[in-house]
Amino acid sequence: MAAIIMETAKLRKCMTIDNFDLIEENLKFESNDDFYFLQVIQRKKDGNVTGRGNNGARLIKAYYIHSIDYLEEKKQKIIELCQNNNARAYIHLNKRSYFKTACGAQEKLARMLMEGNAFQAPRVWDHVCGELPAQSGRNLLRLVDVDTCDKWKLNAIIRIVNSCRGNEDNKVKLVVPTLHGYHLITSKFDVEQCQQELAINGIDALDIHRDNPTLLYYHEPRIVGG
Repeated sequence: MAAIIMETAKLRKCMTIDNFDLIEENLKFESNDDFYFLQVIQRKKDGNVTGRGNNGARLIKAYYIHSIDYLEEKKQKIIELCQNNNARAYIHLNKRSYFKTACGAQEKLARMLMEGNAFQAPRVWDHVCGELPAQSGRNLLRLVDVDTCDKWKLNAIIRIVNSCRGNEDNKVKLVVPTLHGYHLITSKFDVEQCQQELAINGIDALDIHRDNPTLLYYHEPRIVGG
């Protein structure tokens, strides 16, 4: 973990976050039904004009990663899309199932048609990819959003998460660098207990999500001096 944190500091100096190697090491494909959902997204927070009604984001392109080789094949194109559009690449680390996604898309499309919303049909597959992981809720990976680069605070948060009640002793599976901190990818743990322990240790409450995507790549279009 220390090596990951040291590498992060080096990357932040030029404001580029490249997590391809880190993420690839943690992708597991057990059948032809498995894939990971990857999106290249423009965010309003990054100074982009994303349009109204898009929740501050605009999809540039989606990928359905069915192997490491496929991700490597698309890597340069993903980087170019991010750099040319001031966009970020995000990936869900909970696997998706082609079968479950197809069934969910069929159901959602039928509902859209019945409600007179056929114009939304082109977006059905991606909507279902974002909503329907292959695993059950009990086995879903969680994402803890740590919005600080402070190493002491990061390590304290990791210790607290690992000490909480849950299915495993070591809940933190992966530490993913982001532009302003880290994403902790974890197994299930007692969120209420975690927030209480954070408060006891003088750490602000954290945003903890089920099945949120983590940052794969971002290159900020400005160089920070200093």
